[in-house]
Amino acid sequence: MIKFISLNSTEINTILILVVWTGIFFISYVTNVNQEKETLHQLAVKEIRSNFDDIDAFRKWISHQGGVYAPISEDITPNPAIEHLPVRDIETTSGTQLTLINTPYILKQLSTSNSSTFTAHMTGLNPLNPANKSDEWEEKVINLFIDKNLEEHCEIVDYKNQQYMRLMKPAKFEKRCASCHIKKQYNDGDVIGGLTVSVPMQPYFDKSAVIIKKLTITHAALWFLGLCGILFVFRIQKKLERKRRLDEDYLRQSSVAFNNLNEGLIITDPCMKIIAVNKAFSKITGFNKNELIGENPTLMKINNFDTEQNSELITTLEKTGEWQGEIEFVTKGNGATPIRLSINSVYDNEKTLTNYIFLYSDIHERKNFEKTLEHLAHHDHLTDLPNRLLLHDRLSHSIIQAERNNKKVAVLFLDLDHFKNINDSMGHHTGDIVLVQATDRLKNAIRKGDTLARHGGDEFVIIMEDFNSIKDISILAEKLINHIKPEFHIEYENYFLGVSIGISIYPDHAQTVSDLISKADIAMYKAKSDGRNNFKFYSSGLNTNFLDRVKIENDLHNAIINDEFLLHYQPQISLANNEIIGVECLVRWEHPHQGLIFPDNFIHTAEEIDLMIPIGEIIINKACAQMQEWMIKGIDIGVMAINISGKQINNDKLLGHVTKALEKYNIPSNRLELEVTENYIMQHHDESINSLEILRDSSVQISIDNFGTGYSSLNYLKQLPINKIKIDRSFVEGVPTDPHDRAIINAVIAIGKSLNFKVIAEGVENEEQLNYLIKEGCDEYQGFFYSKALPAKELELMMKYKKC
Repeated sequence: MIKFISLNSTEINTILILVVWTGIFFISYVTNVNQEKETLHQLAVKEIRSNFDDIDAFRKWISHQGGVYAPISEDITPNPAIEHLPVRDIETTSGTQLTLINTPYILKQLSTSNSSTFTAHMTGLNPLNPANKSDEWEEKVINLFIDKNLEEHCEIVDYKNQQYMRLMKPAKFEKRCASCHIKKQYNDGDVIGGLTVSVPMQPYFDKSAVIIKKLTITHAALWFLGLCGILFVFRIQKKLERKRRLDEDYLRQSSVAFNNLNEGLIITDPCMKIIAVNKAFSKITGFNKNELIGENPTLMKINNFDTEQNSELITTLEKTGEWQGEIEFVTKGNGATPIRLSINSVYDNEKTLTNYIFLYSDIHERKNFEKTLEHLAHHDHLTDLPNRLLLHDRLSHSIIQAERNNKKVAVLFLDLDHFKNINDSMGHHTGDIVLVQATDRLKNAIRKGDTLARHGGDEFVIIMEDFNSIKDISILAEKLINHIKPEFHIEYENYFLGVSIGISIYPDHAQTVSDLISKADIAMYKAKSDGRNNFKFYSSGLNTNFLDRVKIENDLHNAIINDEFLLHYQPQISLANNEIIGVECLVRWEHPHQGLIFPDNFIHTAEEIDLMIPIGEIIINKACAQMQEWMIKGIDIGVMAINISGKQINNDKLLGHVTKALEKYNIPSNRLELEVTENYIMQHHDESINSLEILRDSSVQISIDNFGTGYSSLNYLKQLPINKIKIDRSFVEGVPTDPHDRAIINAVIAIGKSLNFKVIAEGVENEEQLNYLIKEGCDEYQGFFYSKALPAKELELMMKYKKC
């Protein structure tokens, strides 16, 4: 539906004046702009004709002379286009070699020297010199000369990536042209080309832009001044009209606002007798207008108001003229609703009190919202359990009560075992469902007076009060473990979790909230390290172990940043010829305070805190860099073997790290061997095959480390994309005396040969072990008998010494 705007005569007249005023200036502006553009265009035409006349006169003179001779040099060479002329090249009496320069070439040089102002070009459809061939525009114009017998053509076109005015006149065949164009069949007067002069238009455009800008500013300023004058007159007239309308509408608007206000409104006389009530007040309280006229609103029933408070309200009104506060108003049906009440005094021009205005705002929705916010601020959004903030508040209250009544408080810190695996493999949505189900199970396990809170992630904390002995706490811990133990059913899948629990007691272990939770956390960590799915009470010894653990974690992060890892290399020897066929690189941590730390003391921790991927990348890069250095020196160490962790195998970036390092240091991929432990491969068989096949396809060699210590399936083993298996040192140390170790070694060697794998034994420390391995057909070995793991420089010296 179209709505029409109603305008009064003043507005209509003002709009007409504005339209006429704007139209006059617009027409003036457009006219002046067009005149200026035309003037500049004529100037450009004048300039190009002047330049053309000069160039054309020069061209005719040169043509009449038949060209000029110039010494032959690097810049001036004989023109192949006129090589048929016998007088093209001459020699002066002094022996100087001269060549004839024809008109187009001279014009081209002249044009180059004047490129900033104009360019001149002598061209033709079929020129002697292909370099003088006409461009697209020139070819079009020459055809016009031929077809329509035009004497000239001038227009503005795109040329050399900008706008140029180009003027061209035809060049016609004359008798003197025949000396050069002897091979062409032309008649006198034939159009054979043309002379083009091009003048850039940008200077004219720039000048035009400046003039147009001045015209724009001038016209805009004059138009704006006129507009201001028109609007000033209009504003005065509107003010007069507005005042009249305000006077007419005031009473009507006041009545509408009073009756349609969402807040309840009461107006009283100076004696606080109600004289007017709006609809909203009746809706809020249930009282109609007739029931309220003549009543005193301060005497209405208010739950949280007494006589003393009412007197205080009156006193405040008399002193300040206003009062506001929150009350609980009793409605007609004896219900109660929270109200925000504001009372203001109204005075006339003589400062005499005339009325009181009572404004009632229903705030029950705001109160409910505040309660919701309060709940959200202190409860976890997923499980609706008390969050960390409320946990600390309740534990603080429990400590105060325990101190007052000479009792104890237990804090149980719970962490779901292997929950991260569910999040990583099934996604956070499934993880959230597990957390909600786990919360319900924990609620069912605790006593009615205990507090269960979510500390964060998969961590929960329970506050236990009113217990008689440590046994009561242990019973609750066992109950919690048993409630979590059954399988979780989620979307037709079953998941099994455990829970590790750490326990601290007030005041035995700590006296503050943060210390109690921290020490329960330390005990929980101990429960995890002891096999998970159990509980541990805090003890002083745990704290030392925990601090040591935290320190080594921090030091490992710093070690990556500060590049504190270095590599030692243990030779791998062929049993066939006793020659070095490779080295295994073994990482060492050069701690700034503790000195050299061996991998057994930090690799496990690095894997737990997800640092093996960056550490592994460092090892790969350092090993490849060392391999490159040896190759440059001509030292042949064979294959570089690097141990990689399970997390590296399943990391999508491992292949990229390996490929990048090989390319960076120019190492052939078959010179790199990655060692993976047997236990990991067997536990993650399908994932391992996929990852290892990708590596093997890139020609990287793969070997199984610690072979014999796990539970290998021969069916799985034959599917693995590996090149070598390594007999664990625990079996080598027992030969040749221990029959069980001999049997295992013989079996491993037999498996290797049947599956076409190389077999290497590690930990060879004496000649008897070596001789046994040779006898049984083992391929390679490494160990202290030949050499311990050495720094790169020492390994180089050892190899040099052994060769001597």
